[in-house]
Amino acid sequence: MTSSFQLGTDGGQRWRDLGMRMATAAVAIPLVIVGLLWLPISIIIAIFGLTMAIGAHEWSRLVEAGAAGHVMLIFVTLALTAFGVKLILVSSPVASIVFAVGVAMGLLASLAGVWMVCTAATEVPINLIRGALGWFFGAFVFIGALAALASIGSGVGGGQRILMFFVLIWLVDVGGYAAGRLIGGFKLAPRVSPRKTWAGAIAGVAAAAAAAGIYGGLFNTDADGWVFALAGAWLAMVSIFGDLTVSLLKRRAGLAETGVLFPGHGGVLDRLDGLVFAAPWFALIALWLFFWNV
Repeated sequence: MTSSFQLGTDGGQRWRDLGMRMATAAVAIPLVIVGLLWLPISIIIAIFGLTMAIGAHEWSRLVEAGAAGHVMLIFVTLALTAFGVKLILVSSPVASIVFAVGVAMGLLASLAGVWMVCTAATEVPINLIRGALGWFFGAFVFIGALAALASIGSGVGGGQRILMFFVLIWLVDVGGYAAGRLIGGFKLAPRVSPRKTWAGAIAGVAAAAAAAGIYGGLFNTDADGWVFALAGAWLAMVSIFGDLTVSLLKRRAGLAETGVLFPGHGGVLDRLDGLVFAAPWFALIALWLFFWNV
């Protein structure tokens, strides 16, 4: 979500960027929705895993993992994808343990991201998130995201559950982007991402909380709508910290975007940074709210 909560400086360029973003979204979002609603969960996880492999390539560049680390992180991501798809297809009892361990790794990675962002002023995270430590950090992030989505997607209606999660993260981005442009104001984390604003962050959290609360109130009888709203707000905040974590990596690497795969949006990590950090928390919350098998 590289451009969320941002205020541009050149009017013409801002509108050109916005047009490119909207055109890309108009093509990508319907494809994602159709895929999640109609494709088997094994295919969905395989596609997401291949996408994460591109993200692993981008991550390796950001943390200077070296050639060997670069290849290994992509290999680990693809191997876990294949293993996860196999566990889903054969319904192995080992799946619950594997997915639980993976989700736990993702939770730890998200908490590490929060610490890095909150201590960015000390430059300590800048010195830690490179080489081997940066590689392990990335491995925890990607393993956690893949395990979480495989867990969420298991069982009947898995694609719909993943779509619900995606919609919440999209709302964080859209709400933040709109409020950042229309309201602006105080910077959220100027040392990490100078263009993100408090107004954008608050709007993104509010949008996700409102959507989750409405969903819970209308379609779930086991928990009150306000419980869903709190869950949506928490996921939104984790998503924002994921966005800021990748922004911190980009700042250290001297890059404006992680890649160029999505015109107007940047690379895979620019689009999915918040999602991969929030996915393990969604799996944990889903287990609590719906008693889904992890």
